[in-house]
Amino acid sequence: MMDDYNFDGHNWLKGMYNLRRSWSTTFSNNKFSVGLLATSRCEGTNLVLKKAGNRTISLYSFVLNYEKVQKTWHANEKIEDTRCRHGKPATILKNNPLLDHGANVYTLNIFNLFQVELFEPLNIQLRLQPSHSDHFSRVFEMQYYGQNSKVRILVFDVQKEEIRCSCHKFDSMGILCRHALRVLNCMNVHIPEMYIKKRWTKGMRNRLSNETSACVSGNESEMVFVNQKMKFIYDLIMQCKAHEETRNMLTESFNSVAEETITWLENLSIKDPIACNDLISSERNDQSTEEPLRNPLSIKSRGITNPCIRRHWDEKSKKGKRKGKVETFK
Repeated sequence: MMDDYNFDGHNWLKGMYNLRRSWSTTFSNNKFSVGLLATSRCEGTNLVLKKAGNRTISLYSFVLNYEKVQKTWHANEKIEDTRCRHGKPATILKNNPLLDHGANVYTLNIFNLFQVELFEPLNIQLRLQPSHSDHFSRVFEMQYYGQNSKVRILVFDVQKEEIRCSCHKFDSMGILCRHALRVLNCMNVHIPEMYIKKRWTKGMRNRLSNETSACVSGNESEMVFVNQKMKFIYDLIMQCKAHEETRNMLTESFNSVAEETITWLENLSIKDPIACNDLISSERNDQSTEEPLRNPLSIKSRGITNPCIRRHWDEKSKKGKRKGKVETFK
């Protein structure tokens, strides 16, 4: 384009061309991205945060709304997991080995993508290259009929059942492309195990829960331990806050556990058990001296003239004032 339109002296276009490996998807199609763009995660996060609150909401209400969003996500995941485990997807053809294998392995959403990739190659012309093929490997050329499309080169290793395509769809999406499925279907080969990503399978949720429990029972990182125990203690406190007896019992249990923990740390010759003791004692005795947590100061954004959201009672009061003015005028 720069040569055709004589843009050789354009500094910005020169700089973008020099940085083409950073922004052009042609150079990143062999990276696993599941089709997400660079700004997809940022835009998704902003959408969730906008649903959880606005610029006039308090921090406490925002956290509650965000927890509701998380609960909705978890509920949808459980429903989808139940559908994948107990339901079977509807297949277009019956007794097709590749299709049946994909239906038994993949989740419902991934199977729909896999089914499209499997039946799309009906319009693809397949040509074998005898000069580059031998007894152990096959080299194919694939191109759509009646179109000036790109020629895809596909190499299939018969012994290892490895298949490589120049489109790199498996590298970027995690499922085999239509060119590879066309060759596997012609060679009467099931989907090789190495090309079935565990994250797209039906029992992945159960595997993650088992790995998490195994991580808890074995060696785990400090951050995982802190997050899990904080969530456990927080849920326990929320259950006990409604009754005074349970609150007192929970406080006594925490105090006894804290004393036993400090004694145990001292026996293990921990360097700073005094700091832990001072921290616990300061939390017991100096709770009244702590400054209360307050909402941050509201800052008027640029270009916004009405930062306050109107309430329904404001509309009623305006209607009442208008009626009063009309009556006095009459």
